[in-house]
Amino acid sequence: MRQLLAVMMAGVIIVCGVFCGCEDSPDTENVDNYFNSDSIERADDRPAVSAFVITPDSATLSKDGNVTKFEVTDKTRAVYWSLKDHSKGTILSQTSEEATYRRDTAGDNVVIATDGKGNTSFATVSQPFVTMSISPSSTSISNDSAIVQFALTGASGPVTWTVQTPASGSILTQSDAAATYQRDSAGNNVVIATDASGNAAFATVAQP
Repeated sequence: MRQLLAVMMAGVIIVCGVFCGCEDSPDTENVDNYFNSDSIERADDRPAVSAFVITPDSATLSKDGNVTKFEVTDKTRAVYWSLKDHSKGTILSQTSEEATYRRDTAGDNVVIATDGKGNTSFATVSQPFVTMSISPSSTSISNDSAIVQFALTGASGPVTWTVQTPASGSILTQSDAAATYQRDSAGNNVVIATDASGNAAFATVAQP
């Protein structure tokens, strides 16, 4: 009987030892503290998405039909190109890195690049209205060999002066701001000034 009691007591001691050992196991100790500790990477500590920009960030197109190219600085980032106002310009071609834009009419526009995560970058396009003009805008010359002076404002760069009907009159002298026209024979004419951007201004000459 004593031997049986001793065996039972020994079993109880072993079982208690096992359970006590489980409470002190390093595999489960301080589990909550581990997941709440600073050793876990927090979302705020992760590196921010790298910024990307369009280059150039602005451009000026002074004439309808002028084109320019934009590209993103981050060549590893695939982007989709779009416009703020499709009535003012057109994306002629685009890849994941660059786009070619054309001015269709006057009025500023914005070129937009958007990546797969919805991040965007912008470039502004200045598209001014043509303000070039000849003064006087119309005149009359009655006699052959008579001359008239025309002045030009609003031109961009070098200016070329021409006439609609060379047989009726000619440009004697010209500069980027003025021209001297001569009547050569009867017949109405038109004096034309064209600047470096392709903008044109006109003046009519009555020659009875």
